[in-house]
Amino acid sequence: MSKEIVTGRDALRAALQARIRKGSSAVLSRDLGVTNEALLGFAENRVSLPTSVLKALALDLFGGHTVYDDAADRLKPMAVEVKPLGVAPEPYNPDATANAYPPRTVPRPGPPPLFPGSTKTPPKKPRPGWL
Repeated sequence: MSKEIVTGRDALRAALQARIRKGSSAVLSRDLGVTNEALLGFAENRVSLPTSVLKALALDLFGGHTVYDDAADRLKPMAVEVKPLGVAPEPYNPDATANAYPPRTVPRPGPPPLFPGSTKTPPKKPRPGWL
């Protein structure tokens, strides 16, 4: 059975053990700047890692969305600045647009004729082999 996760270090250990089960921990230890033995020892609760390594480990294990808080020994979501997608348009006012476009009194001309010389379309010729 798995242990109960109480602190941020416990959560990091659980996530690290899952990562180690999936594959090698050598690349992760190289990226963090610690030895592989120290990383495996932390996963097994035998070794304590420095705070800077724990912060980098939290960023790596949780996809850059989580930060390790050493004072509270907890993981917390990374504060993301919310940016507006744009400026909202003014609310629609039908009274303001009613007189914006005057009604047309003169009809527009239609499209140009297909065959400029005549106004009639030529009759269809029967195709051989077709009804």
